[in-house]
Amino acid sequence: MENGDYKSYTFPIQREAGSGKIENLVLTQKNNQVGVYLAKYTLSEIEKEKIENKEYVNLLNKSEFLNLQHQTQAEPCWELVSVPVEWNSQGQVTVSMVYAVEVACPDGGGSSGGGGSSDSGNGGTGGSNGDGSGDWNGGLGTPGGGSAGSGGSTGGSGGTDGPNPGADPILTDWDGNPVVTYPVLPSPEIIQKHLDDLNTITNDNTKPYKAKVAVLQQSLNEPLEKGFEFRTNNDGTLQPAIQPISTPTGVHFNIPVINTLVRMHNHTNTLDPIFSAEDITGMAEFFAVKDDLGADDKDQITSLMITRTGAFALKVDNPDTVDDFNDRNKTGQNNDYKSTKETILESYKLEVVKLAQDECNNTCTDEEYIALLEQYFLEWLNSWDTGLGYYQGALNPDGTYTWIRIN
Repeated sequence: MENGDYKSYTFPIQREAGSGKIENLVLTQKNNQVGVYLAKYTLSEIEKEKIENKEYVNLLNKSEFLNLQHQTQAEPCWELVSVPVEWNSQGQVTVSMVYAVEVACPDGGGSSGGGGSSDSGNGGTGGSNGDGSGDWNGGLGTPGGGSAGSGGSTGGSGGTDGPNPGADPILTDWDGNPVVTYPVLPSPEIIQKHLDDLNTITNDNTKPYKAKVAVLQQSLNEPLEKGFEFRTNNDGTLQPAIQPISTPTGVHFNIPVINTLVRMHNHTNTLDPIFSAEDITGMAEFFAVKDDLGADDKDQITSLMITRTGAFALKVDNPDTVDDFNDRNKTGQNNDYKSTKETILESYKLEVVKLAQDECNNTCTDEEYIALLEQYFLEWLNSWDTGLGYYQGALNPDGTYTWIRIN
């Protein structure tokens, strides 16, 4: 949410062992000053559903905030960790993921967030309820934001009564500005499961995947794409399948069998570092074959790609939609919906590759061209109802990946 030079960013926090509350990291910035807050919400399932549907929820008595920069309470302590995700042509980081990590407190120090929540409207200066447009005096529309009292070392400094004591509580920063935020819910369970799967594939040394991911990384300078496929055994262990065939036109995977689980390949440095249209339709076909075979793990399949810009993956976020998408590709029905596979492939060439090439007109750097490809690929993918989730993994210095869902 932005208003002039005042900015507020809200990020969901996900814990392996959660407290049952919705937790958010809230960052604010004005005049080169940064505020960092931990927001906690106690919400019912109905209220969570309303938030998902962008309906207003009154946050009175449901919010508590900690100022992570000025807390004087006892443990826990927090540390902000930034993971680079995107870089510009000069190698400067342009996009990072920020995490609040619980750490041991230093000697003599309390945790880095403090303050308290208010149980009534007099814990703040009024109410703001909006989605980031309009002014900052309660006129932001619906859905609404709100938070608890401004906080301090003794559990909340309160403040003056707002014009409407029954309105949402509100948090103010160091300069008395309202910190506008609204609960951001964690990823749905299926998406979190996909993120866990991807972390296992690229980061778990006890599984056979990671060694093959390293092979794909190391062969980016080779002339042909390389690929691998994994199947599950009856006891749950994994085994590599017959290696897919590498040709100048790409990797040709075997027809899936009931226990095929993971496919991975690379796009060498001479290829565009984005999924091809064939990768998208191939993933839908992969799911459909597993579905026809009655595979219990059809929703867990993975298509992983390694490129010079990082790792990317396709997962099944909406099984029914993936199945419908594949049916349209096979039957060619409902042409008004651009349903045939040939149309998909042609639209990819025109709306992604050619569009980026035309805009560059042989004047772009490699980094600029890749940025355009990624932009147009996302726009193209969003124009199709595939049911597939698009995930990106940023390579860390230790060789592991940090995964996020892009689309």
